[in-house]
Amino acid sequence: MPLFTNVTTASSHSPNTIGDGDDGPGDSKELGSPLITDNEMDMIHISMNLIIRGTIAAFGIAGNVVNMFIFVRMGLKDSMSIGLMVLAVTDFLVTSFALAGTLCFVMELYYPYGDIDPIAFHFIFVGWFRDIFYLISGWVTTFLSVERCVCVVYPFKVKQIFTRGRCILGMITIYIVILGVHAPVIATQWLVSKKIEIPAQNRTIDQLVLAFAENRNDINIYIDIANGAILPIPSQTIVFVSVVLMIYGLQSSSQIRMKKPLQDKDKDGSQSESKLSSREGRLVKVVLFLAIILSVCNMPRFLGVYSKQIMPDINVGRRFGNLYVFFWNLAAVTSVVNSSVNILVYLIVNVSYRKKFKAMFGFEDDTDEK
Repeated sequence: MPLFTNVTTASSHSPNTIGDGDDGPGDSKELGSPLITDNEMDMIHISMNLIIRGTIAAFGIAGNVVNMFIFVRMGLKDSMSIGLMVLAVTDFLVTSFALAGTLCFVMELYYPYGDIDPIAFHFIFVGWFRDIFYLISGWVTTFLSVERCVCVVYPFKVKQIFTRGRCILGMITIYIVILGVHAPVIATQWLVSKKIEIPAQNRTIDQLVLAFAENRNDINIYIDIANGAILPIPSQTIVFVSVVLMIYGLQSSSQIRMKKPLQDKDKDGSQSESKLSSREGRLVKVVLFLAIILSVCNMPRFLGVYSKQIMPDINVGRRFGNLYVFFWNLAAVTSVVNSSVNILVYLIVNVSYRKKFKAMFGFEDDTDEK
């Protein structure tokens, strides 16, 4: 086992550290920001991590369970249905780890002196995995956005390009790559036993706390680059381009339907590739909304990553340290929002999903849409 040079204990033992379990951004609370006072930061941290994020995560878990059930009922017969199913599973993991993080935060507040430091437990088993699955969720949405883009440009070739097998291979690749990128982080942290003094109770306990490998600082630089640029920027760029093309495609398709109620046919008798079917159009709208939501929810994360590059004082331990922490608390909340609201998009836009949802709760017969 590599030597460790740093052991991190819970916030009640080290007052300058309260967090989500991420040793870099967003899960540390430092003193001394002129924009946000320490008392204000305490209230913001509690409200965001205990009340808001916990509530949204609970909703997201229930919503993603419903999504998975309905997608199975609808049939996983093509690449789009496979992709949406994988997205529901991934978002279920994001929201589950987010709720587990809230429970760790409650344990830190009310039971900090157990056998395991709640913050250390969160750090190793919760915080990083929540972020990992959130990145995976973003890339799954990116994959779906590209597929719908191809559908807009070549509506009658999309099924030949994005086959069911290729979609499954793409989903597996996304999981393997992102888990592989984070493997060094997981491998350089562990729990060790440490004597913890409890002055108020005049006793000492043995508690499992967090320890890092001696090369952890190098790993932190590597993972900051990966999470701050290599993984999210290409994804967000592709999503942005896809959103623009999908909006253009929907507008063009709408204009064609108004000008030509009956679609003209080509010489060989096939339909022109300039028009989307009504079902494909609805799926484009679904993915369009998902892509827009992802883009909005990623903004606080990019603020957290790049604000300290523009203004070095926006960082932990600096003049605007609390502002930096606020960005990452907000990013933690918006990441859970992104993984929780898909069910609302499906209910509003997807007719087939809405019918299955109503049938699931006994509001109407479960009849397939033709």
